[in-house]
Amino acid sequence: MLRGLCLVVLLLAAAPGEADEAAIPELSCSLAAPAELPAGEAVHLRIGMHNGGTQSVEVLRWNTPWEGRWAAPFVAVSRDGVALGYGGRMVKRSRPQAEDWFVLVAGGTVTGEVDLSAVYDLSVPGSYQIAPRLRLLDVRIMGAGRRAPGEASSARPLDCPAAVIRVTPAAAASP
Repeated sequence: MLRGLCLVVLLLAAAPGEADEAAIPELSCSLAAPAELPAGEAVHLRIGMHNGGTQSVEVLRWNTPWEGRWAAPFVAVSRDGVALGYGGRMVKRSRPQAEDWFVLVAGGTVTGEVDLSAVYDLSVPGSYQIAPRLRLLDVRIMGAGRRAPGEASSARPLDCPAAVIRVTPAAAASP
């Protein structure tokens, strides 16, 4: 009996953080985009994340729409089946600060809006496929404390549905 108890204690000690990661609630994602718009218009994407669990979580906002700016390509875009290049910034960072996190309360939703046309060329009429490629760099249960330097983060993908936007020729200006 004592050997069995020691084995359980050793297994728990050998896997720090795994219990915390397992406790992180399921996060879901939504994407809203215009179905159609004329070439040259701003293309606003609205991306939401919902915490369906019973515990609040802290999320590192880096490289997500909740950062308030483009700092990495968190969506893949193609026009009529041909991939488009990302034309925005790629930000290299040091360690996260307190303001780099946000809290997503249990049962709550956070929404971010970004202008897709600011970093992808959407000036050519066609059918654009927008596929979010969101990877949350760190997620933890609220109040779990900051990670020590060198400690592994709890990165996880965030599955989000794709959208199709039809870009039509720009309207001719009247004389």
